[in-house]
Amino acid sequence: MRRILPVLVLLLAACPLWAFDFVGDTFDGNSWGQRFGQVGTGGTFDHIQIKWVSGSPFEAPAFRQFSTGTWSVCDWPDAKTAVASGGPGSYAMEFDIIFLDPQVKPTSFYFQAYNGAVRVDDALATWNGGWSVTAGPGDNWGKVTCPAIPEPVFFQFGAMMGLGGVGVLRLRRKA
Repeated sequence: MRRILPVLVLLLAACPLWAFDFVGDTFDGNSWGQRFGQVGTGGTFDHIQIKWVSGSPFEAPAFRQFSTGTWSVCDWPDAKTAVASGGPGSYAMEFDIIFLDPQVKPTSFYFQAYNGAVRVDDALATWNGGWSVTAGPGDNWGKVTCPAIPEPVFFQFGAMMGLGGVGVLRLRRKA
């Protein structure tokens, strides 16, 4: 029994609690893409993000076809960062990531998953004729949030105030 316990502890320590990996083969479209999956055996995640390293940049929207939940997606204009946030938290999910350019370029990107403010996965994915997914470098580029988009009511309010101001000016000129 004393010999088995250290072996069990080593095996449990070697098993990752979170896993990001590719699913199936790449596919062609206007560009090319790959189905990926994220599984958390230690809990849930409610935010995923990718950051371009080299090769083909992301095509907007970079994240597509989520297998579960309602996820909102935003991409940066430079096609090098994409974010997806959803709720409630997911335990396991598959999604597509779409890339620009032909599939011939070696391509790398970082992937991170968060549960609230806590980073729960960090991976580096590299395509060079096949995928290689390794542990990420641990760079804390931080949880990226989507830029705020003003509500339509804000624009309506601004238009009404502007029209009201024009009306007041017209009444003053008549008087």
